[in-house]
Amino acid sequence: MAACPVCHRKGVNEWGTPCSQCVGLTRLPPPNICVECHSKMTPSPNGRRKCKECLRKDARARSKNRYKSDSAYREKVLSSSKAYQKANRDKMRESERKYRNNNRDKVAFKEEMHKFRKKNAIGYCSYNDWIIMLDICNNRCLLCYSTENLTIDHVIPLAVFLGTNYISNLQPLCHSCNSSKGNRIIIDYRWKVYDKLTLSLDMSLPQSSIPQEQIYIE
Repeated sequence: MAACPVCHRKGVNEWGTPCSQCVGLTRLPPPNICVECHSKMTPSPNGRRKCKECLRKDARARSKNRYKSDSAYREKVLSSSKAYQKANRDKMRESERKYRNNNRDKVAFKEEMHKFRKKNAIGYCSYNDWIIMLDICNNRCLLCYSTENLTIDHVIPLAVFLGTNYISNLQPLCHSCNSSKGNRIIIDYRWKVYDKLTLSLDMSLPQSSIPQEQIYIE
């Protein structure tokens, strides 16, 4: 059962049209306009007012909620997935190989995040936030301005008690600068792009941190 597009009450009908209480209260878009994303669509003969992409999105959301709440459905999905992987191992390997070749940076970032989680690091940074950080820093090391071998550096190292894996504690440094900084020094080079970072990312950076002020951890 779909929800009313006006009051968003769930289980009203199966077509996604307004419920009996909301009919006439507001003007709906034309039949060729999706009521959810307002994109153009082909009018549906069965009266549905959502485009195919929004219907797929709703179906994925329902399947995800059912997977979390229904243990029998979850076991069915897992068994089906295992059977498919076992019957299509070569196809799965080829698909994974193509994905890794076409998304080298994203795969390397996820592997770094996995390595940090194995160290019991607190917090998580998404790939999109890291890309925003790199764009603001012009894809350069904040110390030597090199564009090669950029790595993820923690302002407060993970070896320190307060070191986290949130975007507010990350900065791009090349491999050489990251190695020379080590894991026992707290130093923030992001003051150079502080204004841009606070506008683009939901983060608060210490304005008093400058490269000359280094804190050594005993």
